[in-house]
Amino acid sequence: MSPALMVLLCFGLCLVKKMESKTEFLPKPMLCALPRAIVSPGWNVTLQCWHPAQSSLQGLRFALMKVGTTEALQSQSPKGTHADFFLPHVSTKNTGSYSCLYYEVTAPHRTSEPSESLDLLVTGHLPKPSLLARPSPMVSPGDNVTLWCWRPPQADLQEVKFTLLKAGTLKPLQHQNPAEIQAPFSLLSVKAEDAGNYTCFYSEIEHPHMMSEPSSVLELLVTGKGRRKPKTTVRLLSFPSTRAKKNCAP
Repeated sequence: MSPALMVLLCFGLCLVKKMESKTEFLPKPMLCALPRAIVSPGWNVTLQCWHPAQSSLQGLRFALMKVGTTEALQSQSPKGTHADFFLPHVSTKNTGSYSCLYYEVTAPHRTSEPSESLDLLVTGHLPKPSLLARPSPMVSPGDNVTLWCWRPPQADLQEVKFTLLKAGTLKPLQHQNPAEIQAPFSLLSVKAEDAGNYTCFYSEIEHPHMMSEPSSVLELLVTGKGRRKPKTTVRLLSFPSTRAKKNCAP
């Protein structure tokens, strides 16, 4: 190989390495909400962005973004491995999908991938719906169960969308746009992991910020063979206290 060709080859390899370093992403962070992601107007909400603990990372800054906006809503330096983004006295305009990222303020100026989106829902402007399980809130593995969400009749409401939620999940499980005042959410061939606490709410399709309060919590029990049926199969549970946790560390 000629010296000139060797020089060109080395230059090409160095250029590729430089381009790769510019496109290198830091590990994806996690975004969570305190006290929770479904709140009523006037609440104070903190969105916490956590990055995977890496002792070699220094000089970081975090940014909070919302779908529909072109610029970061907030940016700040972290407290250890996370940053707190405070949303005081939230209203329906705060409803939306949020994500966060972090980046190095010094060379090599790397940026993380955005976190998974978090849906913040500010509810409470419409009356609370009811949530019922048919045929029963206690089922065996492999059974089918339908969770019915009923809203109070409202003559002035146009088309509405019903949403089913499960405690411990960041995103809604299902959506329905029925013509009636109730929506069926089918859970087919249920498994043990389908057991848990469910709620539902509804919102106007043309005015998505107009939402109801969440329904009372329905507990779905998935029992095994030979297990004794409990006397109480439905519990009305309150949401966690606003002072229950100071962080939602992964």
